[in-house]
Parts: sequence; structure tokens; C-alpha cells
Amino acid sequence: MKKGELNDKSILRVARIQAVQSATTAFVEVEHDTQLSIERGVIWQIHGVEFGLNIAGTVTLDYSISANTIEFLQFQLTKESQDDMTTLQDPAMICKYTQSLCRSAAIGTDTGPLYFKLESPYVRNFPIPIPYAAQNIYFSFDASAPSALTVQCRIFYTLMTVSDKYFFRVAQSLLS
Repeated sequence: MKKGELNDKSILRVARIQAVQSATTAFVEVEHDTQLSIERGVIWQIHGVEFGLNIAGTVTLDYSISANTIEFLQFQLTKESQDDMTTLQDPAMICKYTQSLCRSAAIGTDTGPLYFKLESPYVRNFPIPIPYAAQNIYFSFDASAPSALTVQCRIFYTLMTVSDKYFFRVAQSLLS
């Protein structure tokens, strides 16, 4: 291969995952098949993650927030299936994004709805790519939205050919 020439492994790829939350559902998780296996000898090098609502540009979420309440919107990408949103210290965590709005107790004329702008999409780039060698990856979403929401996750990755030994080391690190 000549210098500067692209090969199949140097092309940035995008995995797209979509989740729908109904007005009655709290936590939603979607499992995505990475199609990685030891037979192929290939792993993902994750360069970035993008979370967002299924609408282009800046989105205004209009919540009527009463006193002493919090409204939130959370996204996460994890190595293992989860029952709820995890903490950043959880070893299964790859990336997480939380947007929230809190209203304290009513003071004086503090009434009426509050508004906030959610920058969508939220993009997190990794200066050092994250090696990933598991069969599945999990996108989760939780919100206190008053109506159904459709959200998306895009994972930007390249493929890397590795030896069996390296593949096992990366896969083993996902378990610890």
C-alpha cells in the first residue's frame, strides 16, 4: 500500500442505534450487534460517540416544572446490559451524557413553566480510541419527558486487525 492510500481498515465507520421511549416508559435499552468475533480477528477502535434527539439542530424541550422537582434527559453507552442508568465509575461505562433542569422551592412570584435548550446532538470524541471486542454494545436512554421521544446514538469507529492473543486481552478487559 502506498503512503496516504486508504485501505478497508482505515475508513471511519458509523454504527447507528435508535431507541423510542413512550410516555409511560422510564428506562430504555437497545442492544446492538457489533458482528465482532474471534474468527474474524477484528476489533472496533471507537473514536467518538454522538447522542441526540431524532431532530436536527438545537431542540427546545418545554417542561412545566413545579417547585422542588427535576426534569432530566440521560444517554449512556455501555459494555454490558443494564437495569438502570449507571454511574461514571461503573466499569461497564463507555460514555454518558446527562442534561437536567432543577427548580427549587417556589419563592415569591416564581411560577410558570421553565424552558431550557438541549444541544442536540452531544458529541464526545476520544483522543485515544477505545478498543472494543465484544459481540454486543448497549445504548440506554432515560428521561422524565412528558411525551414519547425518539433518540439516537451514533458510534464512530474504525476496524483493526489483531492477533488472537490481543483480541482476548481486549475482550477480557471488557469483563473487568
